[in-house]
Amino acid sequence: MGRNGFRFYPAAWSGALTTVLAALVAFKVFPQTTADYVSAAGVAVLGLATAFLARPWVVPTIAAAIGTFLTSLGGFGLHLSDAQLAGVMGVVTMVLTWVVHSNVVPNAGSPALADPQLSPLVHGPLPPA
Repeated sequence: MGRNGFRFYPAAWSGALTTVLAALVAFKVFPQTTADYVSAAGVAVLGLATAFLARPWVVPTIAAAIGTFLTSLGGFGLHLSDAQLAGVMGVVTMVLTWVVHSNVVPNAGSPALADPQLSPLVHGPLPPA
């Protein structure tokens, strides 16, 4: 697989693994209290891994914090059932994966891909060095 392969998209891997974790929670693989801890820790660890692997790292770090907060709120503050907690994890993961992905992967056909002298963040010329 080339440089544009799936392995170079940490947000996609994190989203996929969090979805698997949500399915494990939904199908009651863990007892209720363990599911709360596993959900919060899993979302936090996978979010931090994405932030560590992605560039720029700011958006993935904020997404990891939001995802961890919402999952923890669902498990510990609202005391949701396993199915509800898995639903929260799924929705949060899908939205945050989309946000992170759109911020760390350049759009196809962007001017930055056509001309390496253009900045991929502002789509304008880079300042002189």
